Amino acid sequence: MATQTLLDYLRTRSFVDCDTLDISIGKDLGPFVDCTSNQAISYFEIQKPENAHIITESAQLASTLIKKSPYAGALTAPELTAEIIGTKLSLRYLAYTTSRVHIQANPKYAYSTTDTIANAHRYIALVQHLAPGTSQDRICIKIPTTYAGLKACEVLEKEGIRTLATTLFTMVQAAASGAVGCSYIAPYVNALKVHFTPGFEDHTKAKGLKLCVVSQKFFEQQGYSTQVLPASLTSVSEILQLAGAHHITVPPTLLKALAAEPYNAGSFINTSLYDVLTDVSVPDVKDYANVLDDEEKFTKLVEADDDGKLKQAIDIFSQMQQGLLELSEAALKDVAP
Repeated sequence: MATQTLLDYLRTRSFVDCDTLDISIGKDLGPFVDCTSNQAISYFEIQKPENAHIITESAQLASTLIKKSPYAGALTAPELTAEIIGTKLSLRYLAYTTSRVHIQANPKYAYSTTDTIANAHRYIALVQHLAPGTSQDRICIKIPTTYAGLKACEVLEKEGIRTLATTLFTMVQAAASGAVGCSYIAPYVNALKVHFTPGFEDHTKAKGLKLCVVSQKFFEQQGYSTQVLPASLTSVSEILQLAGAHHITVPPTLLKALAAEPYNAGSFINTSLYDVLTDVSVPDVKDYANVLDDEEKFTKLVEADDDGKLKQAIDIFSQMQQGLLELSEAALKDVAP
């Protein structure tokens, strides 16, 4: 009988998702429930030598599609190439997930509801072009939790397009996400900066851990179907503290660590905050009533509690998006007119 690992244990408590586009992780440790990605993950994955053909194929396809609806006049060829790259990389994970693959909207549209909605529609169209017949329900669009982003989520969910409110750091963002019907939220336990700045440590991570628990209890209390999917994790300890979240998305290094460590039941008494914080106070929904009626009020409430992390995350993802654009521009130069 095989020894039970920490990954096995985690799968008894939460739906385990992979926070990677590395196909070898799916083959070795899958299947996962969902696969999450973003511009940074796409940027680093597409630069692997074995994925060079995807850049070329994406540039070739963009050169053709850029003349057709819904792409013509909506964006440049490099921008479309970048969107195709992200879509192609994500679609490979349909074979290693039982539910959905998540594709992140362009962070440069984070403050535009109209552009975010159009971006989501393009991704859905690209999925059908690249993988005809794929159920729309297998695709989820990740959208930064700004006022404009949540307004976009509200429209898209009514259209039947699944959304995840990402880069989420505060209860007001969580409550608003549930109110507009997001399928998921991704509370960031750590500031995104921890993954890009060596030696940086987020000393407010305890707040992020607690937010995951409180948000989930809040959704259940209000009868919202929104699922909590903690993200931006940096250690096995953080993951084990969140065993019991609806979903949990885990980067490859930590998936490997969980799979390599035997599970000892006696060592996990009162490890999960979902077991410990049973009496945690859940906010009154009245505290967040009509918060999306006033963009300035919503933005001020977020900024008062997020330690600047939302803007920081959008800026970092925008830099990664720019990197994808530069790779796309270079690839397009090699494509025959």
